[in-house]
Amino acid sequence: MQPEICPIPQEQLVAKVIGMHAGLRMVEAKFIEQCQSMIALHRTLLHGHHYFLLASQHPPASPALHRLASKYAMSDEYRLPTSLDDLHCKLNFIELAYTMIILLHEVSPAFEDTWINVVRTSIAI
Repeated sequence: MQPEICPIPQEQLVAKVIGMHAGLRMVEAKFIEQCQSMIALHRTLLHGHHYFLLASQHPPASPALHRLASKYAMSDEYRLPTSLDDLHCKLNFIELAYTMIILLHEVSPAFEDTWINVVRTSIAI
């Protein structure tokens, strides 16, 4: 049994469809803005970790300073929030993380496996 369809004037139907489309575009714009904000926060975190490792692994740094990254278990601190389930956001994150891993490898090859594991667990689908 199908529900009864009430007749609706063409102009009213067009107005409803246009309104629905405008609403969808508004939600989409808000989602994109939030996604970009989230990516910017992740960029800040990744750069912060990179600078921390750059400083703590600097050649003249003391052995105690070199051990700080391991002591702080940095790989346990950084996780990609599950709110970034959108593929586009994850792809942007992967691109950014890959770039940072390359930088990390140049600065401190000893932590390459740690960051690869962070990225692997963060993007698990």
